[in-house]
Amino acid sequence: MLVSFADHYSAHDRHLVERRLAQALSGLSAAAETAPATFVGDDVSSRELLQLAWDRAEEEIESLQAELRLLRQRHREAEHQLLARIHQRKRLQQTILESAGDTATAA
Repeated sequence: MLVSFADHYSAHDRHLVERRLAQALSGLSAAAETAPATFVGDDVSSRELLQLAWDRAEEEIESLQAELRLLRQRHREAEHQLLARIHQRKRLQQTILESAGDTATAA
């Protein structure tokens, strides 16, 4: 739809739009962090720019999904540690109860 929309404008307007899109793509900081910088020249078509934008968005999605997996793993590890501490405290309570029962029987 975007490409057909661009067909209604003159070559000069399309060139201006393509140049602005190229500038916007080259200015994406998130994509620059996940992928090496790519020079986008003036002779790049709007379809190529759209494909480049798609690829960069896809890379960012993959990066975010990897970050999400890492956060979930850390969450599971923290949950396991807390459960271990809870069980340890419950065992301590049981030991206290058993000691109190032994003390009451001995008295």
